[in-house]
Amino acid sequence: MRYLRRPCLRLIAVLLLTGGAAICGHVDIVVDQKGGGDYQTITAAIEALPMFAYQRTVIFIRNGVYEEKLRIDQNYVTLRGESRDSTIIRYSILRSAWDEQRDPIGPAVININGDDAVLDQMTIENTQPEIGPHAFTVFGTGTRTVITNCNILSKGGDTVSLWNYKEGMYYHANCYFAGAVDFVCPRGWCFIRDSQFYEVKPTAALWHAGHFDPEQKLVVVNSNFDGVEGFY
Repeated sequence: MRYLRRPCLRLIAVLLLTGGAAICGHVDIVVDQKGGGDYQTITAAIEALPMFAYQRTVIFIRNGVYEEKLRIDQNYVTLRGESRDSTIIRYSILRSAWDEQRDPIGPAVININGDDAVLDQMTIENTQPEIGPHAFTVFGTGTRTVITNCNILSKGGDTVSLWNYKEGMYYHANCYFAGAVDFVCPRGWCFIRDSQFYEVKPTAALWHAGHFDPEQKLVVVNSNFDGVEGFY
């Protein structure tokens, strides 16, 4: 039982630290398309960060549609939007297209390689139009990732793919997820609460890999599932 409690306690501690940073008023960098902040693109703000960080950096993103594909390598990065429905990060990409011609950014709209990342209060969408094929919106290999108060959208599969199968610990709250087969598919430990899931294809909504450790679980509480006829 001690082995079970230890990762759970670590996850709770991380949520208190990273989640608190996500909702407090502290801001380090402001992104504004109209030029009223420190940078006009999210990419420029991330690229300005030092590679090795020892404290959290909060990037505040003002309302707008940001047609960007992002890669976060640094630890302790928070991306926080001005409003959930009006701060929009979007990009169109199929996983198969990326596999054929790989770029260094990654296969998703937001690609998280750093630990202790937080995404808060925004809409993130993979705008490719096909229903069904793999089309990542958020992809990650970091140890801990928190997503709160977000709309995470795709018409393809694997919308949210956080895949640190050994040490991954993920927390999602008050979110709306949409996609095709296995559109929320964590590897490791994952806790989701107060969220909505919408399946755009008559396939499975959730998938979880916990083969590395029998104590790894996906837990979903106080949440709703909806979708096209025949989804499961």
